[in-house]
Amino acid sequence: GFLTLGHLFVSFMSGNSTQFAVHIAQGKWDDATLAGSIVGLFVLGVIGGEVLARLSGDWRQPVILICEAAILAAALGGGASMLSAITPLVLAMGFQNAAIHRANGTRVSLTYVTGALVHFGQRLAGALFDRDARWSWLPYVLMWTAMVIGAGIGAFTHDSFGINALFIPIVLLAITALGSAVRIRPK
Repeated sequence: GFLTLGHLFVSFMSGNSTQFAVHIAQGKWDDATLAGSIVGLFVLGVIGGEVLARLSGDWRQPVILICEAAILAAALGGGASMLSAITPLVLAMGFQNAAIHRANGTRVSLTYVTGALVHFGQRLAGALFDRDARWSWLPYVLMWTAMVIGAGIGAFTHDSFGINALFIPIVLLAITALGSAVRIRPK
């Protein structure tokens, strides 16, 4: 999304909100409309994901992941144009936030890298004073590292395969959904 939009993101709403405000201040109404629309679509994705997650109960994670894969697959229906794929990409990023909130006791915000860096810094500072917390920063720096690696892989696959690069996350989401479904035990 970022490579297509140039200055906007499909999941970094702080940046898009800043761009929205700057474009309004500069009287760039078309750019402001695009930035504001992306923020709105993201929020719609979050709402849709949370509603479905609450309705899914124990099946929350596999249902959300399969739906996210389906939304990403819809982006492929836009043809060769990445710009036509932006709407489903933004919705999918909002939707993704309902997949998981905690992992092994670590709060996970799937699209908030700034928050991961804040938690990393806070935990690292805490580790200086609390010997029991000396490694509590590690999950957050790993989340940041995963995002940086993912962005690099995304840029490479986009440059190499265009819109068809979406097949990779679609397949990975489906595999992850299947794995999470297998772990669910009937009560």
